This record gives sequence, structure tokens and C-alpha cells, in this order.
Amino acid sequence: MTKFVRGDVVQTPFPGEAAASPDEKQMALVVSPSDLEHARGLLWVVLVTKPEDPAWRGDVPILDSAVAGTPAHAVIRTARLATVPAESAKRIGRISGMLLGRVLGEINGALGRL
Repeated sequence: MTKFVRGDVVQTPFPGEAAASPDEKQMALVVSPSDLEHARGLLWVVLVTKPEDPAWRGDVPILDSAVAGTPAHAVIRTARLATVPAESAKRIGRISGMLLGRVLGEINGALGRL
């Protein structure tokens, strides 16, 4: 049984992110289909970061931070895609279907440029 769906905002250890402690978790957005979690116990996630960080191509601002469970003005960094164990993630919010469509469009566009 799957616990997460595309569009969930989670806290999870994020590969490649410097953490103050090994247990520190980053915010991320689930972009994988539910069958990946069901079959393999994995999630594809993209990093959610603070607005103070320099902007990257493909960044998508989160407009409704209260529903997403993120700080105001947080951005989804679509260029930072990772695979994490579903068991390491905790749901903290959700983004709208419209915003999810924009995020997936950015990811698909970037993959098309490979």
C-alpha cells in the first residue's frame, strides 16, 4: 500500500545536501508515480529550498505555503531530483494540481534538453 502521492511535500534526508546532523531532513516534493513506492519502496523527489538561495533555471515558487507546509516564498528546485526510501519521508503538506503540472513540465522540459 502506498503512503505518498505525487504532489505531497515531505521531509526526508536529501542526497547531496549538507546537513548539520545525519538525521536532519530537507523539504522535498514527491514527483514519482505511486507504483514506484508500491513496487520498490522508493520515491522520486525534488528539493524544496529557501528563497534566499540563488535562483536556478526551472525553479518554481510555492504560492500557498500554508497548504504546502513550507516557509513563505519557498521554491521547488526542479533541477535537484533524487531517489529516497519512502520509509525515510514524512508528509508535511501538499501542492495544488496546477502547481504540480508546472513542476512536471519543468522536469520534462529539462529531460528533453538532454
